[in-house]
Amino acid sequence: MSDEKPVPESEITPFMWIEPEEGICDVYSNFVHMNWTLFDVRIRFGQIVPHPEQQPQAAVWAINEWAAVTMPWGQAKALRDMLIDAVKKYEDVNGEITVPTLPT
Repeated sequence: MSDEKPVPESEITPFMWIEPEEGICDVYSNFVHMNWTLFDVRIRFGQIVPHPEQQPQAAVWAINEWAAVTMPWGQAKALRDMLIDAVKKYEDVNGEITVPTLPT
């Protein structure tokens, strides 16, 4: 294990985050959908829930859409690199992340 100490966020970026008075949108997502144009990428974040009109009669599901983020391709590539780094660091400490498989 390394003796490195975590670097405070204030030292990582020269930018100061300013939270609006009304607060920020804090979202949980277990479903992601992506589409794109020549200029940017849009990622929609949602949560799979039982379909309100079909339950309890049938196992039908719906997706509550909670947020969408649109960004230019360069920012998407930077996000990709940050996620790869975060997953690698997590797996270095906790072992490989596996994607669960639902029974049929």
